[in-house]
Parts: sequence; C-alpha cells; structure tokens
Amino acid sequence: MSNQTAYRPLQWALIVLSSVLVCIWAMQHTIALRNSLLGVGAILGLFYGFVFFQASARTYPLKTYLAPAMLGAVLVWVLAHYLWLSQAPIVQYQELTSTWLRCLLAAIMGFATGLAITRCPSSIKWLWLGLFAGFVVLYSQYLPRFWSSGVLFQPDYFNYIFFGKHNVVMVGTLLIAGLLAGIGNVLVGKLSPKHRYATLMISFLVISAVLFAYVFLFDTRNGIGLAVILLVFACVTSFLPALVKQQGLTSKGLLILFMGLLVGLTLYFSYRQTQLNQGWNNSLEDAQIAIQIDRYPNWQNPSLMGYPKTPSGRQVTINTYERVAWATAALRLIYEEPLGNGVLHRSLGRSLEKRYPQIAANPNFAAASHSAWLDLGLSLGVPGLALLIGSILLLFKRSWGASSPFAREGVMLSVALLLLYTVAELIGQHGLESLFFWVALLSGLQFWGLVRADQRPLDG
Repeated sequence: MSNQTAYRPLQWALIVLSSVLVCIWAMQHTIALRNSLLGVGAILGLFYGFVFFQASARTYPLKTYLAPAMLGAVLVWVLAHYLWLSQAPIVQYQELTSTWLRCLLAAIMGFATGLAITRCPSSIKWLWLGLFAGFVVLYSQYLPRFWSSGVLFQPDYFNYIFFGKHNVVMVGTLLIAGLLAGIGNVLVGKLSPKHRYATLMISFLVISAVLFAYVFLFDTRNGIGLAVILLVFACVTSFLPALVKQQGLTSKGLLILFMGLLVGLTLYFSYRQTQLNQGWNNSLEDAQIAIQIDRYPNWQNPSLMGYPKTPSGRQVTINTYERVAWATAALRLIYEEPLGNGVLHRSLGRSLEKRYPQIAANPNFAAASHSAWLDLGLSLGVPGLALLIGSILLLFKRSWGASSPFAREGVMLSVALLLLYTVAELIGQHGLESLFFWVALLSGLQFWGLVRADQRPLDG
C-alpha cells in the first residue's frame, strides 16, 4: 500500500475540516468552533505536511518555496516588530498570542490542505461547497422575512448570520472567484455535454444567489463592484480563449449563450443596486472632494463640522466621502511611518491621533480605514505589507499559464484577494486569519505534480 493510500483518511479530514472552517469563518457566534477547527487542523496539517514531503521527490525548485516563505516572513516581522520596534507592547503581546497565533495556525492548516488537494484535484470543490453553505444559512433567515412581508429588499447588517457588509462580501467574492475558475476548467475540460451543462447551470444559480444577497440583503456596493471586475477578468482571460478553441457551432453557440446569461445577470443586479443606492451616481465628484483632506477636514469630526458640499450645493455621499478621506489619510501616514505602529486594533485611529489630536475628541471615529491593505500597512509597515502582497503577486505569476489543474484557481483567487482586501474592512481577527489561510492554501497547490512517479495524484 502506497503512502498516498495509507494517509488518504488524513487527507480528507483536512479537506473536510477546511470546508467547515471556510463556511463558518465569517459567521457570528462561531469563534469557539473556529478556534477548535484551527487547532485540530494545524496539528493534522503538520503531520500531513511531514508525510507529504517524506513521500515526495527529494528536491524542489526554490521558487516553489518562495510564496510560503514570504508568508512566514510576515509572521517573523510581526515578532521582530514587537521585540525591537514596539509602540504599545501590551496590546501587541495580546495580539501576538491571539490573532497572530491564529494566523499561524490558519497558514499551517491552509498549506497542508493545499497539499492534500493536490492528491485529489476534484476535491477543491468542497471548499466552494463550504462557502455556499453559508449562503444557505443566510437564505434560511431571509426567506421567512420575505414571505411575511412580500418585500424583496430586506437589508439587515446586524442580525443575519453574516455581521456587516464586509463579511458577506468576503465569502461571496471568494465563492464567485472559485466558481469562475471552475467554469473555465469545465469549458476546456474533457467532460460529457451533460456534465458540462449541469456544472455551468449550478454555477450560474449559485452566482445569482450571491449577487441577490449583495443587493437585497446587504445593499453592498463593493460586493457588486468586485463581482463585475472578476467577471470581466474571467471573460477576457479564460472564457473568450475557451470560446475560440471550441469545436462546432453548437458548442460555440451554447458557450456564447452562457456567457451572455452570466453578463446579463451581473448587469441586472448592478442596475438594481444603482436604483437602491444612489452613491454610485456621484462617486467621482465625492472622491475628488474627499482626497483633499486638508482643505476639507470634516472627516475628522463630522458630528461637529458636518459634511462638505459640492460646488453644486449637494452634500457629499457620506460613506464615499469618509472612506476615501480615511484612505488618503492612511496613505499619508504609511509614508510618514513606513515601519508601522505594530498594532492591529484601531491601527488607523492610533496613527491619526498623533498627527491630528482633535480626532481623539471624536468618540465615533472609525477604528479602520475600510481597506484592509491600508490598515495592515499602518500596522505592519511597508516591509510586512510588501511581503504579504508580494506573496499573492508571486502566486498569481506562477499560476498564470501554468499546466497545473489549479492554475485558474490560483489566478482568480489571487486577483480576488488583492481586490477584496483593497475595498473591504477585513482587518478584524477572522478577516486576517482567512487571508493567511487562502494564501497558504494557494501556496500548497503549487506543489502539484512534484512527487515521485508512484505517488502521482489520484483523482478519487
């Protein structure tokens, strides 16, 4: 019996545990279960990683190790910052023993899960199933509200299973990216027509459910925006090249029909979003005022200073103005303090209070900038942020044009993570842990095929 067969239960245990973890990660009231899964998954992951590399070829290209090494270097930088550059040692120590420890566990579990999936490529669909299970729970809460009122629009940022817009956007964006990658694989794969069409239809329905939730349950503009960008990217880089390679008019016609339905679906929900939320219509004008943080300092304490008005006399859209102003201020602070303040909690507020003391008088000032990369830049500084973003860019580069069955997943998820953490407030504990998990998982997938002939991946 080969090592692969002997350790298959361990392989599937990691995959199933990861599926459950990605399902509950962004849900309310699941922190105890999340911590338990991370602990068990990391222990199993360490053991499985040892088994995997023991059974694998003796040498690997150095570039295969580079992405996980960069991710590990981020954690080393966090520890070094605490030891030699600490500005708030008590808070940093608390975060080291809580959030950053869980990030380490998530990275170990994610990397080992990626290795496990390389032995059974089709098992990656369990991750998408886990993400979709969260939407099943969400709709079990929404449908009774709809049936009792007959009104489609039922926004609630606090009482659904996903708290706030950023959590549903995180889950939905990753799910859409995974499904778009899977669609690309199906279009070029050697599947029976029945299997191919069933997969495309299921993917279409799941994406529909995500977009519907974005518009009618959470009224989230950045979710719709990310979906549009990912769809356009997938069409240009994956769907259109697949269309050119299709043989026969029937196959080409069906693919064109599917692409048209998917694009039409996204355009429809985008249109409905603009009807429900007028912030899209004035985004550019509001942003032009918001970036002038010295001329319009209202963002520091709107309760006292109010909100600025445009030349036409219209008050700026509040969320657009505040988010752009906070992002502009955060960029300035990263430039002024390139090594970071070392603290995740209220990273934006801590840095701003040094430069703008009057902000301390505003009890409602946001703790984060609504851009996870900016918040991480304030905390980790340029070195930590460069390592983290650099690992994702490296994974994108290595996945682009690769022959691996996970090449499309590597490309789409890398793009999704870069965009998602640009526009979403995911500096919180589970947001950061999830980032480390997915980057580590993509790093593990890079080891596909790098095994001895008697240990080649078995799809089953």
